[in-house]
Amino acid sequence: MGILFNNKLSFNAHVEKVCNEAYKLLGFVIRNTREFRNFNALIIVFNTFVRSKLEYASIIWTPYYKQFINKIERIQNKFLRYLYYKIFRINSYQERVSYNTLLKIFGISSLATRHELLQLTFLYKLVNGIIDSSECLKLLNFNTKAVNLRSRLLFNCNRSKTIAHSNSPVTRMCQLFNKLAPNNVDVDFAMPYSTYVKTLKYNPRLL
Repeated sequence: MGILFNNKLSFNAHVEKVCNEAYKLLGFVIRNTREFRNFNALIIVFNTFVRSKLEYASIIWTPYYKQFINKIERIQNKFLRYLYYKIFRINSYQERVSYNTLLKIFGISSLATRHELLQLTFLYKLVNGIIDSSECLKLLNFNTKAVNLRSRLLFNCNRSKTIAHSNSPVTRMCQLFNKLAPNNVDVDFAMPYSTYVKTLKYNPRLL
């Protein structure tokens, strides 16, 4: 799959590689869209060439250290500031427009949020057999005693002994689902896939 990691299961080198490639692609996009006037078309081009690079197989390598999360977000931040200038002819830094404000203006989610959505949709597909992986399914630890507990968490996430294990893909998916749907009401695997995705997007507990 082209994912880099070391003997400690760290994906930091992969994040660096992906960011470097994404910056080059962003430069290509900016150089070749100077005559564009439709900002929706610009967003589509960015998503196709740059964001897709930052999301490919991200359920495996999504960073958990703040410095690497910020490194990824800076790429989209740079694009949105370019977009802001093209539309309003104003330097967003001079206007002190924050990254979060830019996200709201253009109706775009942060890359960290999109990574979480990708993890949760993968979990849905795994549980419902849309993705056929018995090995991954075996790693899910359902909390069968949840019915008798005040905390009705669907997954039992035991305390990990290592940082690598606590941030492994399946563990992070289960922890994230528990955080979003502690009572199994807001998000439900019995929902149709389209409803599940829509519910996630409007869940206030998501990043």
